[in-house]
Amino acid sequence: MQTVIPLSLAVAGSSQRLPVRRIFCVGRNYADHQKEMGGSGREQPFFFAKAAHDVVPDGGNIPYPPGTANYHWETELVVAPAFNACAKTPSQFT
Repeated sequence: MQTVIPLSLAVAGSSQRLPVRRIFCVGRNYADHQKEMGGSGREQPFFFAKAAHDVVPDGGNIPYPPGTANYHWETELVVAPAFNACAKTPSQFT
């Protein structure tokens, strides 16, 4: 049987890695982005999910899809409020 190693990302300032299992996203979350999408800048944000395999590791390549004339890209910021937070007590966050 082959061992499956889950996708993980480096934790800044640490040798630890954060496993990636779920990716939750917010779209149309600021006025300029809403206007870029043809809106007025006053629309409500929307929420969506991406698959963990959508993550491109540091230094990875993203192929440009053939036949694409207007390729839009964006980056996502991964926020982990406190790595391994479930194992901490409130006093450990100060």
